[in-house]
Amino acid sequence: MTRLALLCLILLTAAASPNACRAGALPSLTPTPFAYGNVEVGGISAAQVFTLDNPGPDAITIVSVALGGFAPEHYTLGTNTCAGVVAASGTCSVSVTFTPDAPGNQVALLRIFYTSPSIVGEAELNATLSGVGVSAPAAPAQPVPMLGNLSLALGVLLMLAGAWLGRSRRHLG
Repeated sequence: MTRLALLCLILLTAAASPNACRAGALPSLTPTPFAYGNVEVGGISAAQVFTLDNPGPDAITIVSVALGGFAPEHYTLGTNTCAGVVAASGTCSVSVTFTPDAPGNQVALLRIFYTSPSIVGEAELNATLSGVGVSAPAAPAQPVPMLGNLSLALGVLLMLAGAWLGRSRRHLG
């Protein structure tokens, strides 16, 4: 039995509004999953906005918005309009950036907990987040301009040697 079917059965049994069982009546969070792609370690991705849609028929109350899963420390919550009550047919949004501090695949969850008169306890919506932290490319080795500096050094050395030899001959002769 699907979550929607179970909810409808409970609501109809409790003599709740049959409108609660219309298709898509449960809140949803999009996009999910979302892949940030490759981001340099120590860098910051562009923010991705996740939208909670509450098609109704009841308002929902947001309990918390958090990051969880395997590697939440590599993600940062940004602008969050999902606080308090989201009206029936209303929406709210949360932005998340990928901020890897280690190389490799980093997977986490955006977790939104809510309550509603239609459910017992708390419900959870989540979006899977993934990104790859990549090491910064090594700086290319700077070429050493040997010939230019070597030519200059040899020229100066020959000039000094010539001046020294010239003095030495004057003192000897």
